[in-house]
Amino acid sequence: MSAYKIAAVPGDGIGVEVIAAGVEVLRALSKKSGFELDFKHFDWNSDNYLKNGYYIRRWSGRTENLRRHFLWRCRCAQ
Repeated sequence: MSAYKIAAVPGDGIGVEVIAAGVEVLRALSKKSGFELDFKHFDWNSDNYLKNGYYIRRWSGRTENLRRHFLWRCRCAQ
């Protein structure tokens, strides 16, 4: 069975409800089609900025996690 990792960033210019609906549709599709999805949600949005004063904390390791995620996807696509 194939498995895919997806980074989801609700509220990054696309409404939080749009991302939630997309995740729901993709989960239903994956169940019906026989593949697995692993969603990683990131709170890098304007609400987080207004609340905490930053989008992404550099020291948190989050940027490194996302970088590794994208590099992994790029290697798999080759």
